Amino acid sequence: MTDKEAVQILAILKAAYPNSYKGMSKDEARATATVWAVQFADIPVQVVSIAVNKLISSSPFPPAICEVKTKLGSLYWEAKEMLDSDMR
Repeated sequence: MTDKEAVQILAILKAAYPNSYKGMSKDEARATATVWAVQFADIPVQVVSIAVNKLISSSPFPPAICEVKTKLGSLYWEAKEMLDSDMR
């Protein structure tokens, strides 16, 4: 994920949790985007987006990076389970 893609993910989080990002300065937003880009550098943004959207649908609080990484780990098993059930 690039810095620009991280900004897109953070925009989704800001839309879902506006109070959590209220008052964030531009410098803080840039720093946050950089941290997300570094943490998910080797993961396609589409996959991170799926994990973030699944977490948004199940939590009243914005996810931490570690929660997104945990969800990413379970996405494989969710997809495998869906594919396995389709093959039956």
